[in-house]
Amino acid sequence: MKKYTYLLIGILAISFLFFSCSGSSSEDETTEEIDTCSLLVCEENASVVDCDCLCDDGYFGVDCKDLDVAFTQKYLNDGVSPFDLLDANIPIDSVYGKLYQDGIIFKLNTVTKTIKVTAKTDSPETLNWPEAIDYCSTYEVNDFTDWYLPDLQELGEIRTKLYAELKVGDFSDDFYWSSETQDSDPNNAMAVFFLNGNVGPIEKARVNPVSYNHVRPVRSIED
Repeated sequence: MKKYTYLLIGILAISFLFFSCSGSSSEDETTEEIDTCSLLVCEENASVVDCDCLCDDGYFGVDCKDLDVAFTQKYLNDGVSPFDLLDANIPIDSVYGKLYQDGIIFKLNTVTKTIKVTAKTDSPETLNWPEAIDYCSTYEVNDFTDWYLPDLQELGEIRTKLYAELKVGDFSDDFYWSSETQDSDPNNAMAVFFLNGNVGPIEKARVNPVSYNHVRPVRSIED
């Protein structure tokens, strides 16, 4: 009887040791897997997902450096320069009309690396020309203070690209002041009628509703 008792005790002891070792090994493997994942370092624009490096939204390719045109605004919001987007084969027409540094992009000069943006809204009221100059020179949004009243060329580019083509920016079908004075009469400044693109002189400071027009500040950004 004692012989069988000792045999049973031996079997139970061996079983206990076997299961203890098995459980320890499994736990060690899990810990090792977790530690390995926590040490995984991904390329830029990629994140660890299920112990693997996957490209973030908007990025693809082997090294996650290829850009998706559908995410153009996201890249600009993240501080990516418009010219870096062009270098990454994002079409220039996909960049126009997008927001950048609190303005709407209406011009990219790929030679001088200059970005021109216009404010997102008009002045709260129509203004005469001296008031328009003052409004733009003192305009400020999120610490950007280098705004100015656009010249005729800039105003024409805004009308063509944003108002007529892309239909963004909530512009009025009316006159907008430019910064240019009429050559033949310094009392007049030039304005652009956005509805049809006509350009004409308007008296700068006459106390008359005709001399009060819409104002949209612009700024030039060196990349």
